Amino acid sequence: MDRRDFIRLTSGGSIALVAATGTACSQQMPGDAVAAWKGPGAEPDARRWILGYAILAPHSHNLQSWLVDLRTPGEILLRCDLTRLLPETDPFSRQIMMSHGTFRSRASACQPTPRYPGTHCSRRS
Repeated sequence: MDRRDFIRLTSGGSIALVAATGTACSQQMPGDAVAAWKGPGAEPDARRWILGYAILAPHSHNLQSWLVDLRTPGEILLRCDLTRLLPETDPFSRQIMMSHGTFRSRASACQPTPRYPGTHCSRRS
């Protein structure tokens, strides 16, 4: 058997096996995995409502390395979770800083201001 026939035979068999078993990809998502994308709902605390959208900000390492402190009324304190740093791939923490910037940008876009009482985020309840 030559090389081309072998490739045709093995690749065709693999495709037939995946198609027969139907295990390629599942379209079902666990409810916990997609809960954040439903929005904060009717959250009475404006800070928590804003954070409900800010946590969806993209993160360069997909680590979501932000910690939020809400102990002081009327204040949101953003900190970095130092246990989630990647010193080998990001030695100067540049990507972490950029990811925290996307978090802050998303939070400020969802915050109403006197000039624009509505927000850029949709209110879902």
